[in-house]
Amino acid sequence: MATAAQLTAGQEVELEVRGEPGPFRGATSQEREVTGTIRPLAFTPRPTLTLQLEGGGEGVYAVADNAVVERNERTATLSDLRAGHRARVLLRGGKVARIDADSKPFKAYGTVKTLTIAERGSITIRTEAEVDQTYPLARGLMVCKGSASMEQAQVRVGYYVERELQSGEVTPMDVQPRQTLDTVSGTIAYNNTRPA
Repeated sequence: MATAAQLTAGQEVELEVRGEPGPFRGATSQEREVTGTIRPLAFTPRPTLTLQLEGGGEGVYAVADNAVVERNERTATLSDLRAGHRARVLLRGGKVARIDADSKPFKAYGTVKTLTIAERGSITIRTEAEVDQTYPLARGLMVCKGSASMEQAQVRVGYYVERELQSGEVTPMDVQPRQTLDTVSGTIAYNNTRPA
C-alpha cells in the first residue's frame, strides 16, 4: 500500500472512500519494460504483440498507433519483426509504446535428438548443458558436413551440430557424425525420396 507522498504523476490509483464499498488497489506505474522473444504477430483486428517473457510465461500486448519500432538499432515497422526476434518492449498505459528488436544471428551447439522434415521442418538438439531445444528450420537451409554440402534428410540423430539462428530459425548448419549409443525407433511419417 502506498501513501499519498509516494504517488507520482501518471500512476493509476483506485481509492477507497470511508463508508463506501470498494477495495484499494494501490498505484501502478504507467510505464514498464518487458523483455522476451517475439511470438507470431497479429495484425487484425488491431496489432498485437505476443512475447515469450524472459522470466517465463507469455505476455500479450496491444500496440499503440504511434509505437516506435527499431530492429538491429535501425528504424523499422511492425511488419519487419519476426517470430524469434529478441525484444525489449516499453509499455505505456498497458500498450506497446516502443519495441527494440534484435535479429542478429547467434550460434548454438549440440547433438541432434530429432529432425522433422516437412513443409515447416524442425530440429531438436540436446545442448552441451543437457537441455533439449527445438527450433524451426529455415526454408532452403544450407547443411555442411566438413567442406561438402548435404541435404537435410541426410542429417542423422547423434550428429553434432553447430547451428546459426536468425530470427529464431536455424539457418546455416554444420554437422559432424559422432558415435552415439541412442536407439532410434518409430514410424516413418514422411519420406522425402523420389521414385526410381
